[in-house]
Amino acid sequence: MRKIASLFLVSMIAGQAWAEEFTIGDLEYSVDFRNKTEVSVGKAYSTKPSGSIVLPSTVDNDGKTYTVTSISDGAFSGCDELTSVTIPNTVTYISYGAFSGCTSLTSIIIPNSVTLVSNYIFEGCSGLTSVTISNALTKIGSYMFKDCSSLTSVTIPNSVTEIGEYAFRGCSGLTSITIPNSVKTIGNTAFAECTSLESITFPNSVTSIGYSVFSGCSALTSFVFPDSVTSIGGSMFYECVGLTSVVISDSVKTIGSSAFYGCTSLTSINIPNSVTSIGSTAFRNCSGLTSVTVPISVKEMGTSAFAGCNSTSTIIYIEHTSSQPSGWASNWNFSNCTVKRGCKVIYASVNNKDLGTVAVDGSNYAVKGNDGSIWYLAETTNGTATLTPTSKGEHPFTNWDDGNTENPRTINVTGSQKYTALFGHVEAIDEAVAPTCTTTGRTEGKHCSICNAVLVAQEEIAALGHTVVVDEAVTPTATKTGLTEGSHCSVCNATIVAQEIIPALGEQGGGNENQSGNENQGGNNEGGNGNQGGNENPGGNEGGNENQSGNENNPATSVSESADNELNIYAYGNVIVVENATEEIFVYNAMGGLVGRDAALNVSTITVNGAGVYIVKTGNIVKRVVIN
Repeated sequence: MRKIASLFLVSMIAGQAWAEEFTIGDLEYSVDFRNKTEVSVGKAYSTKPSGSIVLPSTVDNDGKTYTVTSISDGAFSGCDELTSVTIPNTVTYISYGAFSGCTSLTSIIIPNSVTLVSNYIFEGCSGLTSVTISNALTKIGSYMFKDCSSLTSVTIPNSVTEIGEYAFRGCSGLTSITIPNSVKTIGNTAFAECTSLESITFPNSVTSIGYSVFSGCSALTSFVFPDSVTSIGGSMFYECVGLTSVVISDSVKTIGSSAFYGCTSLTSINIPNSVTSIGSTAFRNCSGLTSVTVPISVKEMGTSAFAGCNSTSTIIYIEHTSSQPSGWASNWNFSNCTVKRGCKVIYASVNNKDLGTVAVDGSNYAVKGNDGSIWYLAETTNGTATLTPTSKGEHPFTNWDDGNTENPRTINVTGSQKYTALFGHVEAIDEAVAPTCTTTGRTEGKHCSICNAVLVAQEEIAALGHTVVVDEAVTPTATKTGLTEGSHCSVCNATIVAQEIIPALGEQGGGNENQSGNENQGGNNEGGNGNQGGNENPGGNEGGNENQSGNENNPATSVSESADNELNIYAYGNVIVVENATEEIFVYNAMGGLVGRDAALNVSTITVNGAGVYIVKTGNIVKRVVIN
């Protein structure tokens, strides 16, 4: 049974306005106010679909066919007995909370037609175990899978550039997730309370990470920051009690407040010399910490940064000579952990992490960092450091940034120093390609023969174009053909304008000759037969040919020439007439110059400048006309 309810501007969905609704079975459709051939679909009022449903791609109502292009606000929200939904590939948008609270929904396929989703669309779908996400989506909506506790794995397509806030919060069954290198932004608390998540990798495309992203991820054991990230958000690893290893990249400049609060299994933390600011309570209650290295680059330290750390077992090595550097909160070391100040540090790095690495070892050092640093106590006088560069994929180590070429290199430590190992590509030449008249060329370039990286990009050189030379016209004679004017390229010899043959003029008498030498098709008799049309031929043509048209010839014009029973060519005064041509008509003078042209009509006319010999060409037919 169908029920139609007319409403005016019921809702707005992603810029769509709905003006009319109708119901078919358990589904309600809202007609797009601006495009009245499209509808949004959802459950009908007071119904609660269960089991499996298949949403149609089109629907008919009152003699009209509508295309289903979106799923409406709260379309099936709270349908806790709904087990599966098939979404047609006509749908491009899924609106706010469309399937939230569908606790029996076990799997969903979002077709590739869907380019936009709103927030909360699968929130609380606790039975959802499998999801396929459209590869046309650019954003995972906020709260999209929040509290989907049965979801164990998710593959995010490489079209996605942003993961919205709370997107996977509370997915307690999630053990792995693949994040493609298209993702740039990860929103606040995106993976918070994913208590089964053991490891996750952020690609180097990620530049922004919100706060509390992994808060409460108790199974997470390790994390490596990509080189693209410049800040660690507040409470990012709040109470990640299983976290034992963190590598902070040397691109990071700030560590937010409570970033590692309550990470009780973390035993060491190495802060790279790119960091300038550490927020309050950043490492509070990290009771398992035994060593922390803080470089001289840190200018700000927040209150209680290491409060709750073990006062007897936690040692904080700082490069600063004072245990209370300017800009550090007075109670930064609230728990009175042991501080070793004035440390001497050897920092080793590489010019390109894709080309090589450098290992650091030594003697009499206090601690090694995971950022290529090795730390020595201020009082150590006989410490040494050994730096060993190793290439990746046979990229050669060339030298150190100070010109030294030793590998390995041993250094006597007298103070903090920095060394950079330089690796290079193996150059291969990409030969230049000269452009031609019609094809583009390329400049010389270079690439690495090992990793194929482009070192000097080849640039396109525009095609040269033709150098045009005129091919002069050749005047026909009575016995020899001529040529129209043409042109060619003097570089590649390509023909630009083809020369066309002008027929020989033939011997001329007092009137027109029949170029073919055959009798006049109109039935003219040799020897001076009368005008077939009954009119006298005042032109006095030598052959005594009849006037084919049956009309009296103008005294100054030739008799017409005919290629076949259809085509008829003749002159009347200084007008050349062509009847029944099927292709465009061109008229040339005796020198081959174009003097006129006309489209193919039942009767085409071209006016010429007085007496002379003219060549008429249409298609493959060429005829000569003489105007006396």
